[in-house]
Amino acid sequence: MPVFCTPPQISSSSFTGRENITISIVWETVSSVPPPVQHSIDLLTAVSSEYILVSVLFIVSLWMYVLFPAVVLYNCPSLADGCSSCLGANLGTGFDCGWCDGSSDDMCHVSEDCRSPAQFATAPSGCPAATITSVLPASGPPEGGTTVTITGTDLGVTYADISRVTIGSSPCITQENSYIPGTQIVCETTAFTSDPGPKDLIITVQRGAGSPPVVGRSLFTVVAPTVTGVEPSFGPMSGGTSITIRGTGLNISNVEDTRVTLDGEDGPECTIQRQ
Repeated sequence: MPVFCTPPQISSSSFTGRENITISIVWETVSSVPPPVQHSIDLLTAVSSEYILVSVLFIVSLWMYVLFPAVVLYNCPSLADGCSSCLGANLGTGFDCGWCDGSSDDMCHVSEDCRSPAQFATAPSGCPAATITSVLPASGPPEGGTTVTITGTDLGVTYADISRVTIGSSPCITQENSYIPGTQIVCETTAFTSDPGPKDLIITVQRGAGSPPVVGRSLFTVVAPTVTGVEPSFGPMSGGTSITIRGTGLNISNVEDTRVTLDGEDGPECTIQRQ
């Protein structure tokens, strides 16, 4: 049972792409209970004319039926950075965002707002190739164990789209709980069998059945750290001595992935002090 009304204007200075609002609709003396429904209502907002997803819940009384819908106001361009994250915004939300791939209109939109309907992508196969904009850290030791955060655009719509990440010939093991659709992949390096130096970092991203995968490329440098000096070279058994270690390649990897031990790998650990 559709309900029609004049679209109100909703203004919010803090609107960031998605906002919950509430409305109420009252029916008097109806003869049957309307079933739960789901509608898309086009409201004019202060930021754009995007769609509003309305999930409707009916509460029944003897002579009156009151509608208290849970309303989600969303703005496609504010939700996404790139085609893959745009399509990822639809997952589990019921949103109707798609990627408008026009010469001057590369943006996440609803189809009605795309000036080039023929270039409106709603499937991963219509997205551009993956692009890597940042790799942190950009270096690590030959033994592996470095947690690498890769950011960019079009890095898959879901975690399952990431076929593999390799650095040189060694796999980098991806972490599902740190994946952000379209924009971030986190992986842990494995041991490198080749000599230290710059390596190609390659991400292979699936584009759906029937479409060839695409790749994103960057560089990661394998560095073997060396120690040239330790001051002081002695200290009490009780610990508490501040030690300065000098050498080369000591700034590779993350501090969280770095351990300093005394008397072998299984010896007492020395806490690294952040500068």
